[in-house]
Order: sequence, then structure tokens, then C-alpha cells
Amino acid sequence: MTALSRMPGSYLLVLRLVTPRTVTVGRLGSVAFPAGLHVYAGSARGPGGVAARLGRHLRGTGRRRWHVDYLRVECTVAFAAFSTGEAGRECPWARLLVELGGHEVSRGFGASDCRCPTHLLAFPDDEAGLRRVLAEPAFGLQAWVDGAAAAVSSPRPAPRAR
Repeated sequence: MTALSRMPGSYLLVLRLVTPRTVTVGRLGSVAFPAGLHVYAGSARGPGGVAARLGRHLRGTGRRRWHVDYLRVECTVAFAAFSTGEAGRECPWARLLVELGGHEVSRGFGASDCRCPTHLLAFPDDEAGLRRVLAEPAFGLQAWVDGAAAAVSSPRPAPRAR
């Protein structure tokens, strides 16, 4: 398994939804999600970087804070991939995913802080095919995490002694 980096970066979280579901997603309201793979392009620039953000999504626990949290509880994690660095890659990745056949599920999903139409794209349930597409150099992904590793906990600093 790939260790999650504590550096800031961008990530792709690939979720599998076995049956279609309608989910209330915060202020977006009711969203009808088709069965298949859903690729979410996100950023991890806060404390703990990629390890904290992606680790949280892999666990699927915690308060629902971001749009993807509402979908995550309905899905299993197929896999995730990330790149570290300060440059935000999530917007270019979302545009590239559309060019590669991704379908917009909900306008504004995950894109409330940018001008992108969405950061969530739906694909048919062909994990091997999607992995091949995401392995293209245009994505520049540095590391992959399998869905079986969804039970990983993100590395956290030890609590300070009082």
C-alpha cells in the first residue's frame, strides 16, 4: 500500500455506487447518482495535507463537511490517487475527466470555491479501464491507494502531553 503524504496536494477519489441513489447533498439538495464509478477531484492543502484529507475520505467517517462526504457514505472506495505540491490540479483534472467521457452528475458538486461546473464525474463501472485512463501522463499522478486500503487511518501527530 502507498503511504499517504502529509504534503499538500490534489487527489482523485474513485467511488463505486452499486445501485442508483438519490442523496441529499448539503445546499445542492437532492442529487440522483447513477450506478457506476464516480471520480471526485479534490484538494488537500490544510494541516496534514493529502494524508489527512484522503485518509478521512477513505475512512468515510466524521461530520459531513464537503459535498463528497454525502456521497461517500453511500459508496465503497474503488481506489484513489494523488499528487503532492502547492499547485491546484483538481480543476484541470475535472476538465480533463469531462474530455475523457465523464458525465456531470450535479452542477456545482465540489466546486463551490472555483468556476468549474463540477468536480465529480460519473463513469461506467469499468475500474480497469478507468485506471488506464488515469495513468496517462496528463494527470501526473504520483501514487495510488487501493480501495481495500480504505480502512487505513491517516497519520496524525501524537497528542501533546499535558
